[in-house]
Amino acid sequence: MSYCRWSSDNHKSDVYVYHGEEGYITEVGRNRIVGEVPQLPPWRNDVPNDPVFWDAYNRQRDFLDSAEHRPIGLPLDGQHLVDDDLPDLLSRLEQLRSIGYHVPEFVFKIIKEEIKNDEEGPK
Repeated sequence: MSYCRWSSDNHKSDVYVYHGEEGYITEVGRNRIVGEVPQLPPWRNDVPNDPVFWDAYNRQRDFLDSAEHRPIGLPLDGQHLVDDDLPDLLSRLEQLRSIGYHVPEFVFKIIKEEIKNDEEGPK
């Protein structure tokens, strides 16, 4: 299960966070995209061939295909980090954010909710 990917927050995320065989894994990026990535409108299930969405998608892909990347320049660039449990993962992500990495806000909410559900036990 992935908590966030490089593309999260309109390709601003500096971390890719997921649960794997090793535990809770955080891959820290080495570089960032220069410039503002064109945003996509929300996907609409009721209009699967929405030309507005696909036009925005093509603009975004064109931008990303030619985008400049620059090193992040922080101490944990390119690291593969593993945590054993959700509280440790939460602490790790808070630490990464505090030193300047972009960790999408929604990730903290998801992890805190999972911790709360684990503490409450089965319903």
